[in-house]
Amino acid sequence: MRRTFRILFANCTLALFTAIAAQANCVNPTGSGGCFSSIQAAVSAAAPGETVRVDSGTYFETVAITTPGITLLGATAKKVILDPGPPNSGNGIDILANNVMLRKLTIRNGTADGIAVASGVTGTRILKVTVIGAEDDCINIRGSHTVVKNSTLRSCSSQLLQVNADDVTIQKNSLSESNNRCLAGTGTNIGVVNNDMSTCDGGCVDITGGNAQVAKNHMASCSGNGIRTLGDTPSIVKNTLIGIRDAGIEVTCPAPPTTCDSDPARTIFTGGPGSAGCHQFNGDQNNCMQAWTIGFQGPASCFFNANNNSCSGCGPANANNGQCTNTCTDTNVCNGGLVSQNIVSKVTNEECFILSASGTGLLVEQNSGSECEDGGFHIDGTGITLRKNTASGNGTFSTSGNSGFEISGTDHVLEQNTAIGNIGDGFNIDGTGHTLTKNDAEENAGNGFDVEGDKISLTKNTAKENAKVGIAVNSPAQNTTVNKNTALDNRTDFCDEGTGTTTSGNMFGTTGPCFGN
Repeated sequence: MRRTFRILFANCTLALFTAIAAQANCVNPTGSGGCFSSIQAAVSAAAPGETVRVDSGTYFETVAITTPGITLLGATAKKVILDPGPPNSGNGIDILANNVMLRKLTIRNGTADGIAVASGVTGTRILKVTVIGAEDDCINIRGSHTVVKNSTLRSCSSQLLQVNADDVTIQKNSLSESNNRCLAGTGTNIGVVNNDMSTCDGGCVDITGGNAQVAKNHMASCSGNGIRTLGDTPSIVKNTLIGIRDAGIEVTCPAPPTTCDSDPARTIFTGGPGSAGCHQFNGDQNNCMQAWTIGFQGPASCFFNANNNSCSGCGPANANNGQCTNTCTDTNVCNGGLVSQNIVSKVTNEECFILSASGTGLLVEQNSGSECEDGGFHIDGTGITLRKNTASGNGTFSTSGNSGFEISGTDHVLEQNTAIGNIGDGFNIDGTGHTLTKNDAEENAGNGFDVEGDKISLTKNTAKENAKVGIAVNSPAQNTTVNKNTALDNRTDFCDEGTGTTTSGNMFGTTGPCFGN
């Protein structure tokens, strides 16, 4: 009997300590029931991996989380309010430890950021949180592998979301009313998916860094660009943008940091007879001399010039002597980049799409650009493929440009695109080496296809009912190929004032002057 009593007493004692420990992880405004009255006190007392539960109420404080794995869980986002405003100062919540989760909270006001994720911190989760009225950013993320989801950010004085980190996911949030941008990011693998954004004066989304993913977002009434990315292999897919002031979607693939022509480490030097190995030339004088003296004989195209203390390496032109191998491959920063199935309309100050690439491989397909003041698609750079895009009703009579597709740069490919009802030309083609196949230009106020560049190839395109010329090869154009195209019911169906134009197998109703530009 005594043994049974001791066991019952021990179990009751354990249950009591467990209850006290559980109470130590709760917060309410009065501190009743064994809970803390301060969020900071409860967070400071919590052990790694524990959950701090916050009851409804308003808490006038700032919070710093320094213990890893803490979950700060509010009873409901609308009723659990953290106000870090004066007399307090600083960020509303500072996350200074790994794997912290915030859920169902509201942070309002404050003199700095609403939530700040520190540099070096990983694994932060911000879920169902509302941040309103911070004097700096609503959320400032400098720690990697951060997720912000199902949250509301509004009316902060700087960015609603500032990201300076890699591997950050922004998903299913509402962002509105900022004096700056809805989201500004620098880093690789930043994902922005299924968000609603509006009325941000600096633009909706601006990301600098590789592998940006911006997908399935709805954006409206931003005063800057809708989406702007600068970096390699972007993926901009299934976004809807309405009423943006500047460019709807602007994508730039920059040049790689080094190229084979300028990189001094581009070659491997293999010694001649008696060689014990190979060396990589990295621009250092000693390494160059060492490469030269391997086996007492160096590659004929590698030498150290003692007269000016310089090294010369094996370039592509002399890399075939059997003792020198060119190992450099130019990085193609655009290869794999995708702009697809986006809808952009009613841009008031620039084009629907502005796309530029410093290397080949950017694919632009199945996008729609309509009623944008400066035109539909502005394409520059090198080697962009445009397929099955539509530009309609773009331009105004009071501005220049206004084409459905404004093409410059080199070696772009346009297939099965449609330009209809634009104030300017359907396709205005400058630059060099572009190929246009099976595109349609109808009912545009300018020319259907206006060729002004060099070595442009038009095959199986259709131009109908355009106010000027269906296909116009203008006087700056050289070596244009016009093959198996159809131009009917335009003011004039075909004109040629270029140099070296070749035509074959076309169907043109009328020919005549090009009417100038």
